[in-house]
Amino acid sequence: MTRLAIRPAFPFSSELDRLFSESPSRKYNWSPSVDTHEAKEAFVVTMELPGVSSEDVSIRLDDDTLTISGEKKEVFDKSESKGRYHFERSFGSFSRSFRLPKTVDSEAINASYKEGVLAVTLPKSEASLPREISVNEGSVETTN
Repeated sequence: MTRLAIRPAFPFSSELDRLFSESPSRKYNWSPSVDTHEAKEAFVVTMELPGVSSEDVSIRLDDDTLTISGEKKEVFDKSESKGRYHFERSFGSFSRSFRLPKTVDSEAINASYKEGVLAVTLPKSEASLPREISVNEGSVETTN
């Protein structure tokens, strides 16, 4: 037996009603997508910021917390339009915070921005990097 899904005859009309009832001047808080990974000598935070100018991005380090914040500004010229009928793009303020491990060298953090992608590189301190320990020939020393 085949089951039929029962749907409204005109689902588009209810969607139009919802769209026209929304205020076109609303700003949203949005949260950009972030990837984090650990490389041999650094941690890397990569954030997608399409449509955001690098001048509208702020990176702050407070103790062991890295905060990336900014604003994606709405680009809509009201003088050239009779009205807005539909919008899906997000805009408004954003803020993302990350607790950093103690192994990060906070003095060497750097950031780059290209084609809407922000990359923050958090180098590991020299003391936290793996190192080789040499074995010396001779007597075994012990402490009492």
